[in-house]
Amino acid sequence: MQQKVAKFAQILGILNNILKPPVVRKFSGIIVYNALTLPIPLYGSEIWTHRKKDKKRLTPVEMKCFRRIAGYTLFDHKRNEEILEELKIESVDEKVRRCK
Repeated sequence: MQQKVAKFAQILGILNNILKPPVVRKFSGIIVYNALTLPIPLYGSEIWTHRKKDKKRLTPVEMKCFRRIAGYTLFDHKRNEEILEELKIESVDEKVRRCK
């Protein structure tokens, strides 16, 4: 799982410059996220043992991308739940739980 989180973070880092709000609309950013980055942490997730440690590593990486898509910074003091509701998307952890 550690390697998957690292690869997920690497790809989101590359896409982070592309997903800037003035350049890309929210809808387009979500499509790019779902198509290019989401399959990495979900591949083979049915057989993993999910621990709190893995969730703590995955959530910040994921939320960094969602904040960029939504057009917020950390200084805007928006909660993760608010951003997820605004974008109408669920986190990777919720998707994995739903698939099991």
